[in-house]
Amino acid sequence: QGQPAHHFNLRSTYSTRSYDLMFNLNRFGAYASTWDHYKVGFAAKWTLDAELAYHFDQSLTVALGGVNLFDTEPDTWEDSGYPRNPADKVVPYSQYSPLNFNGRYIYMRAHYKF
Repeated sequence: QGQPAHHFNLRSTYSTRSYDLMFNLNRFGAYASTWDHYKVGFAAKWTLDAELAYHFDQSLTVALGGVNLFDTEPDTWEDSGYPRNPADKVVPYSQYSPLNFNGRYIYMRAHYKF
């Protein structure tokens, strides 16, 4: 309870002299939470992360990536079939959710070697 029964992670990286390409596939298994004396179940979810990094030279690398590219969100209390929201709809997700409920985010980073 509180943690997924299973967690699966498959990561793949392809590199050349000019660029790196990375994919990260995650599966978070079903998990449960409790409210009052009820055990409430939440479904398993998949997420995909990716990053493309370009090496301009031996010193400068710039990367563009995304975490949770398909914007997968955890089930809400209502999705679980629980008759009411424990936090009075202020907090729609269980505190035990293994997923980030903020959804997808995209980033850009630079790395410079002196």
